Amino acid sequence: MPSSTSAEAELPLAETPEKTRWRLVRAIKNTRGMFALFPVESNLYHERRTVFFTELEDDLQRDGITLRRVTLQREAWNLLAVLQELPPFQPNEAVLVLGLEDTPEIAFGTRPGAERPPALNALNVLREAIERHLSCPLILWCPPFAYDALLRHAPDFFDHYSALFAVMEDATEKAASPPVLILDQSPLRTEELPPTKRLSSVESDLAFYQQRLKKLPEPSIERARALIGYSIALGEYSGGDVAEHRRLALEAADEAEQFLRYSNDRIEHARALGNLGIVYADCPSGDRDSNIRRAIECYESALTVYTEDHFPMQWAGMQNNLGNAYANLPTGDRDSNLRRAIECYDATLRVYAGDRFLIESAGTRNNLGLAYSNLSSGDRDGNLRRAIECYEKALYAYSEDRFPMEWAMAQNNLGNAYSNLPTGDLDSNLRRAIECYEATLRVYSASHFPIQWLGVLNNLGSAYSKLSSGDRSANLCRAISYYESALHICSVDHFPIEWAMTQFNIALIWFEQGEISKAFWGVTEAQRVFRECGHQHFASLVQPALEQIKIALQEKNEGS
Repeated sequence: MPSSTSAEAELPLAETPEKTRWRLVRAIKNTRGMFALFPVESNLYHERRTVFFTELEDDLQRDGITLRRVTLQREAWNLLAVLQELPPFQPNEAVLVLGLEDTPEIAFGTRPGAERPPALNALNVLREAIERHLSCPLILWCPPFAYDALLRHAPDFFDHYSALFAVMEDATEKAASPPVLILDQSPLRTEELPPTKRLSSVESDLAFYQQRLKKLPEPSIERARALIGYSIALGEYSGGDVAEHRRLALEAADEAEQFLRYSNDRIEHARALGNLGIVYADCPSGDRDSNIRRAIECYESALTVYTEDHFPMQWAGMQNNLGNAYANLPTGDRDSNLRRAIECYDATLRVYAGDRFLIESAGTRNNLGLAYSNLSSGDRDGNLRRAIECYEKALYAYSEDRFPMEWAMAQNNLGNAYSNLPTGDLDSNLRRAIECYEATLRVYSASHFPIQWLGVLNNLGSAYSKLSSGDRSANLCRAISYYESALHICSVDHFPIEWAMTQFNIALIWFEQGEISKAFWGVTEAQRVFRECGHQHFASLVQPALEQIKIALQEKNEGS
């Protein structure tokens, strides 16, 4: 297996329990009454865990799904035996298994090299029988030390996994648990982590899938599933060499798709195609246009299996991804691509209708708002006002405390839409945009989210540079201060696109202040970087300003 990056970098903000619960509910709904395993690592105890379970039950009940709790004990640790004593399970149910930490040996903390605890041995040996007995999803709730023991001592049980979840209230909680799997340049090993080095959930996923793939060297359905999970985890991991991780993700996703293409399981193949499409769409190397068109082919092939009637949730997710691909195509008729994306998003919202799908629809509405914002043809004012409506509906579902990243993203996009409105009180629109951007910075920081932080600083600079009311000179100075703050950490080598955008914006202010030569240099450099990075669309947007500056520079030279 390829070498991987050690967990030394600063970790991102942890996902909130509320967002994890929403993802878990969505995953359970997507099983459509079929067996699926959802291991959940959690350090929630007592009242917080009770609240989480109650809210999970309420969320599922709204979709007609009943949550049945099963508790393992020291005297009753065999999950299959416990399940067989209960009334038959129905497809409209989900099973929540508690008490794994109270079963023999696990309760005292399993040490590396110890005998496999009997409860975990039963999970490993009886996994096929458990699947046959259940026609509904199985949630296995594990405190951190029990989760680590599960990974070590019941790896075969994960042949049936659908997704891994972590509901962590305190990021340092896991430091007190027994040894965990970590990523390192050497082969996978167990090692104590100091309190400040808790693995992120993505790093844990990578370690798990690397171990699975070592144990599954030959082509098989289990290896294909592990490859898909591995590629997803690589795509989500932001540490180390991102380009290398995306390359490895593409290799894994492609191997899984090629194996499943010739299998008899069309649904598994559709899942592999959808995953391969995501990897191609996010691939930073190679020809960007070819990558996205390959992603479109994958999504459209998957949609021949995922139909709206039989797989509405999968169909909607694939339509949303297809819309994103068309919206990001760097070549062809830009507005035609955007209108195709809008069709996909509108189709997605046919499924994500009503209060049952507020969170799912919020993401699609944000994408729809972006598509309308970027349309250059038609009624510009009408398109932007449609975008504003989309963002405000998304913010109705997102809240700053429960979904900070999504909230900040929608706030930033809302600010952009107000900033670009061509009608109404323009300065009032700009001040509304500034309010949105400043709110966004409560979430985005230079240390945790540098790219997003840079983008917001650029947006604030742009808004102040366009303000005509008040002290014009003061507004321009405020704009330049935001741009210069961005350039403190924004180098052309590490953030070329962001650097080019910032440089272009500063150049426009220089031009207004009469610094023609400096403005010419700034715009020329910005366009060069855009072209070198393959962003021809941005390069073309810069061209009109460059032509205007060339004329001014020529007039200046002729007059001197």
